[in-house]
Amino acid sequence: MTMKNKTIYAILLLGLIVSACSKQDYKIETPSFNVVPQKVVCKVGEPIVFDMSGSADLVMFYSGEFGNDYAYHDRGRLTQARMNLSFETQATTSGSARRFNPAYTPVSYSTDFNGVCDFENMNAAQWNDISSMFEFPPVDGMVDVNNGKMVVASGNGDLTDLFPSQETPIYLRFYYKVNRYENASGIGRTAIKISNFNINGITQTGSIPLYSISDIPWDTVRAESWNTVTSGNDKTYFPPQRDYLQFQCEWNAQQDRELWMIAGPIYMAEEINSGVEPAVCIKAVADPDLHTYSYSYTTPGTYKPTFVAANSSVYGRREVVKQFEVVVLEDAGSIAPPTDEEWPN
Repeated sequence: MTMKNKTIYAILLLGLIVSACSKQDYKIETPSFNVVPQKVVCKVGEPIVFDMSGSADLVMFYSGEFGNDYAYHDRGRLTQARMNLSFETQATTSGSARRFNPAYTPVSYSTDFNGVCDFENMNAAQWNDISSMFEFPPVDGMVDVNNGKMVVASGNGDLTDLFPSQETPIYLRFYYKVNRYENASGIGRTAIKISNFNINGITQTGSIPLYSISDIPWDTVRAESWNTVTSGNDKTYFPPQRDYLQFQCEWNAQQDRELWMIAGPIYMAEEINSGVEPAVCIKAVADPDLHTYSYSYTTPGTYKPTFVAANSSVYGRREVVKQFEVVVLEDAGSIAPPTDEEWPN
């Protein structure tokens, strides 16, 4: 073997030795980590203390509650959203202080309406009033400020339980009825405007928009009494012409006026993927090893608190998972001892 070949061989051998040493030096060890809960049954608000031993670069904690459950650390949680409807009602009495006529537009829903917006088909369906789910201007209210105008936020009405099934839609109906103008009272019609109409999906992690007013088909059903309203006074608007509903006929209606606006079909929200649920880091690489950790639950139930201890680097990751089941009871208080007093004769 020539001197040149010997030199090349020595370099290759040295490289293999260094490589072998490097891999061995940077081998990731499984954490020597253990957890023992001091108790597995407690009351709401009472801390559960976990005793810890061993060492790990990182220690992560999952309480087992919604949004922090190890069962969803690598997959999204599918949840059924509640469906909340909200809107604003603006009632205007032509710029002067008067009683409302009408005060508001009652809301009802149907699950058997066929979607054909005419008087016959609307009346063939069953409609259920849900006006009590919302706030409106007062029925006997009188506006004496703001130029005869009042705006009332409806609050959130939960529509979820109105749906018979995922496949069966509902229809919503707003009813506008103006009483005939009487000279003695001088009370003309009130114009009603429904705006900021939204249906949101509500989960434990927040609110998700489902339907805006423009996402839903709208149409009107006019009673015979509406047919005599002149075009200049029929200021009834709905999507897609406007992004709100407006009900308005002439000020001094010569007869009772009736009109309905129907929205739908509206379908129940699909299950929503709220995403993976992250852990809480209770020990980072630079932190000293933990010996105890405590956690308090605010809601009764059965939970699976989980600890994930990991050693990690660019060369890999090894972890240990410790999981327990704990029962959290409602705090019913305690019984007060009797006070000292004489026994009755």
